[in-house]
Amino acid sequence: MRRRPLRDELIDDLATVLAGAIKRPLADADARLAASMVVTAVTVAYAEGLREHKARRSAASTREAFLQIMERSFSGIAIMLKGTPYA
Repeated sequence: MRRRPLRDELIDDLATVLAGAIKRPLADADARLAASMVVTAVTVAYAEGLREHKARRSAASTREAFLQIMERSFSGIAIMLKGTPYA
């Protein structure tokens, strides 16, 4: 499979969009950091949602598991990006 190359391409594309949105250089390290954290958060939340779905077969518990991870992730991402243009 090509998971890592696809993930890396997604991170690069998201970083480019973030940097472009605030007129920063397209190779901005803070944009890449932000993009990496967002993609990782979604990946982990998705995997946790799948595990929850397999265990309980409940859309509500699957959604809750996904959202809990995303909420914690974005709280952490906001802290990590403090002091950058992406905060």
